[in-house]
Amino acid sequence: MSGETLLPEVVAERIHLVRGHKVMLDEDLARLYKVETRALIQAVHRNSRRFPPEFMFQLTSEEWAALRSHNVISKGKGGRRYAPYVFTEHGALMLASVLKSDTAVDVGIVIVKTFIQLREMLSTHKDLAAKLEALERKVGTHDQAIAGLIHAIRQLTAPTTGQTSRPIGFSPRINPRKKPSSMNTTDKIYIAGHRGLVGSALMRRLSLPSPASVGGAGGEGPYPNLLTRTHVELDLTRQTAVEAFFAAEKPDYVFLAAAKVGGIHANNEYPADFIRDNLAIQTNVIHAAYQHNVKRLLFLGSSCIYPKLAPQPMKEEHLLSGPLEPTNRPYALAKIAGVEMCWSYNRQYGTRYLAVMPTNLYGPGDNYHPENSHVIPALIRRFHEAKVNGSPAVTIWGTGTPRREFLYSDDMADACVYLMNLPDAQFNPLLGSDEAKTGTFMPPLINIGVGEDMSIRELAAVVKEVVGFAGDIVFDPSKPDGTPRKLLDVSRLRALGWVARMPLRVGLAQVYREYGI
Repeated sequence: MSGETLLPEVVAERIHLVRGHKVMLDEDLARLYKVETRALIQAVHRNSRRFPPEFMFQLTSEEWAALRSHNVISKGKGGRRYAPYVFTEHGALMLASVLKSDTAVDVGIVIVKTFIQLREMLSTHKDLAAKLEALERKVGTHDQAIAGLIHAIRQLTAPTTGQTSRPIGFSPRINPRKKPSSMNTTDKIYIAGHRGLVGSALMRRLSLPSPASVGGAGGEGPYPNLLTRTHVELDLTRQTAVEAFFAAEKPDYVFLAAAKVGGIHANNEYPADFIRDNLAIQTNVIHAAYQHNVKRLLFLGSSCIYPKLAPQPMKEEHLLSGPLEPTNRPYALAKIAGVEMCWSYNRQYGTRYLAVMPTNLYGPGDNYHPENSHVIPALIRRFHEAKVNGSPAVTIWGTGTPRREFLYSDDMADACVYLMNLPDAQFNPLLGSDEAKTGTFMPPLINIGVGEDMSIRELAAVVKEVVGFAGDIVFDPSKPDGTPRKLLDVSRLRALGWVARMPLRVGLAQVYREYGI
């Protein structure tokens, strides 16, 4: 059969397998393999990089020979019974770049077989470049499994030069030469607001073993000395209580994720609470961090700090370039004040405080309050309740035309740890310019997002499908829409070597499984 005939079928099959098994592995397969991606990644990046036994039983002798000829594996020393082969550095990076979710080994098998089966066929395909570009436009960049596969196909069809210049399936997150190691396992790390959506994601990330050069953040990990306090134990709006906590615990690093947050309704109803509490929290924590010589502080803000009609996508230098969205101006002004505090303390005291502005977040432990929740948890609750109650329709505020960007909370946490662990040569330039000396306006600010957005109407359709609601969607144009579009420019973060991993539809399915229990 010709390559012209096989290409669509094989690529379609592999895309289906990668998309389905990579992020939503069948439970029977998971029980069969009993090897999660993290275990494989750890095995790959140990000194031996030895194959787990599950890998050995999935490949034919011809496929083993092909892997050896392409410098993916090499003969191991000692001839172990179940692991006579080890990954080369090239092979380890190749596999690690496509294994980015908590899934089983069969994803790696699919990718390896794809490489082998497609190499010769694709090298003679005249329309390959055009077909790959069309596929990319169709699936977008949210689907990292597909993006990685497309990139791998391109590299496989490139002319060979005897030596591989870069690993197959190479991702910008994987750079073995750049091993951030700012935070040590002996450091005390304070997560302010550890029970919220952001803080709980940071707790999960900091409690995990390091994924080395694979998962993005590097460092050693897990970090055993995590400091947390509930609101009852420590009210961050109370200056004396915060100063006493810092004096007693002396944290080395601080993730300032504590904040009073809410959606459009909450911001409209309680504007004084939002500006008062957020100003107090960040003022107390930032100043106490300075007083007690915290090495680095990461201040978590929000993309609502940018002007309502800011150019799209929004860059860090667009801060303070126009009027804010009125519906959440008190909250946004408090967060802008936090950015300015970090900037001012850096300039006056030589501190190393960085503000990060995540886009709209969703994830485990989100707030599903009927009045105070953000758009994704609000939609999940409405569609779920409508499904349970047999309602014919779900009504959504606004016209459905505003466009928003959505980031999975665990991806956000990974980006934060990645930034906190950057070496000084990369971290220090992020700490803001001295505008009086340079004439350049660049706050100590970096965006965290996925780089793509969608309309609320499109989002509602996806949530409806994930929840399984069979009724109609009705939009109420008498209610406010908010900012017309909010898309972050994440080029600075990508240039530092980090990209988001979780596809939106998959993340929504995981969140709904948690909510629907």
